[in-house]
Amino acid sequence: MPKIVNHETYKEELLEKGFDLFANKGYTITIRELASGLGVSTGTLYHYFSGKEDMFRETMEHIAKKHVGNIKNQIQPDWSTEDRARAIFIYVNMNDDYFKNILFLLIEYYKQNGGVDTDGIISKIAGLIRKILQEQLNFQNETESTTLLSFFIGHILQKKLDPMGSVYPMQGLELIKIFMAIK
Repeated sequence: MPKIVNHETYKEELLEKGFDLFANKGYTITIRELASGLGVSTGTLYHYFSGKEDMFRETMEHIAKKHVGNIKNQIQPDWSTEDRARAIFIYVNMNDDYFKNILFLLIEYYKQNGGVDTDGIISKIAGLIRKILQEQLNFQNETESTTLLSFFIGHILQKKLDPMGSVYPMQGLELIKIFMAIK
């Protein structure tokens, strides 16, 4: 009797595991290395994706949407803006390895494509993050969410390049105070 496969669930599993492979090997990983690392044939990957670039794009989008959803689920509707901001900072800090991997993979993708966001994946992911920040923190314009996104990117880089110099919880609380004072 043939095995019944839920294709959507199976594809999500490939995306989740694929992210770890991209994070470990980088954007230069080949479709064969992906298939081998996932324990599937290249034909299976081509059934779900048109190629490595398509799998990368879908993987990055899947991971970004997953984290955006997790942030939404952690925030209660009756929380103050300050409590919401604090929850977002804590979430990012607790999941900084994921965010570091996303950031470095996107930078590598950008470099490999001659400094062009050919599929618009970087813009799409940045847009998803800006949108959740704008919605959850009641920002009036995109400038505020872009500023906070810049802080997160800077924090991720600082923590990677100078782990002893990163005082993220204190920096995050200071930034919350600044944003609250401006509002």
